[in-house]
Amino acid sequence: NPDEAVAHGAAVQAGILHGNVKGTKAEGMLLLDVIPLNLGIKTAGDIMAPIITRNTTVPCTKSKMFRTARDNQDFVDITVYEGERTNVRDNNLLASFRLSGIPAMERGKAQIEVKFDVDSNGILSVSAEEKTTGKKEGITIKDNKNKLSKEQIDRMLQEAEDFKERDRELEEINDYLNSLESFSYNIKNAIAEDEVKQNLTDENTEILTSLAADLILWVDDHDRTNVALEEVKEKRKQAEDVYNGIMSEVYAKTGHSIDPEYAKQEEERQKKQAEEQAQQQQQNPQG
Repeated sequence: NPDEAVAHGAAVQAGILHGNVKGTKAEGMLLLDVIPLNLGIKTAGDIMAPIITRNTTVPCTKSKMFRTARDNQDFVDITVYEGERTNVRDNNLLASFRLSGIPAMERGKAQIEVKFDVDSNGILSVSAEEKTTGKKEGITIKDNKNKLSKEQIDRMLQEAEDFKERDRELEEINDYLNSLESFSYNIKNAIAEDEVKQNLTDENTEILTSLAADLILWVDDHDRTNVALEEVKEKRKQAEDVYNGIMSEVYAKTGHSIDPEYAKQEEERQKKQAEEQAQQQQQNPQG
């Protein structure tokens, strides 16, 4: 009984705090507070990126590295949420702040470390640091007006379970869209290499340049929470067919295989897809 467990826990905690547990089963018992819901930030497309996961004991400190999403991006907004859903709109907003003064760089070059720290009193401190300059901003969340009740937390956990499959699909869509962005920049880097440029026709250079630009525009024009997974997969396949068709001619001339960075990403994607298919087969056995 969850309510009974909470009541027993509160009684034991009170006894420990007041020193009234000597000679009882509670003597020497250590009660640990835990994070009730994932804590994280909003990323591209309103996707939640958890930093500290649910049931992590406090105090605790966790951090993750993020990269800029656009060329010459000079600031990032750090919006903090708690919740279990993939879309931040289904989670609880805690606070936000801005890290500005990021030096002009190509997309993905600037690295921002986002750190979450929860102390023993449950006070959450969030900081963001741009690693090349050391520029840093942060916020401390003490008395949160949006603090959730136990009933609200239970409801959010139940909703996360009810919409688990939809959230899993959103995560997969987000991964595919991120891979399209990475693919675009891989194309730009590939055609900038001297050996590749020397073996590309002007027409094929123009095709690949347009393809790289089109992928970024396509991702920006599609809502990550509404686009269909099959549509994203088809877009990636079309882009790969164009790229591989042209680059296979180049590598035939130079004696090289497909560029290693792209090959590694493709191998990881196929491995993840195979694991997901295996899990689905285990969950849905065929009679």
